[in-house]
Amino acid sequence: MGRTWFAEQDFNFVHCEYCLAHRVENQVQLSYQRSDYLEQRRPIMEAWDNYVESCFAPYFPDL
Repeated sequence: MGRTWFAEQDFNFVHCEYCLAHRVENQVQLSYQRSDYLEQRRPIMEAWDNYVESCFAPYFPDL
């Protein structure tokens, strides 16, 4: 569900994969990859949090 939602929001594919903690299978790519994209992942995860909260808010209005 998250992967589809991320794609529909036009977030960067690589940053989303890191949000989802998907492994990089290509060993050459992995050897050159040194970033964890933490700063780029923050707004993605914040948007995901807002989306999830908006989904359950009608059912739990007191939260």
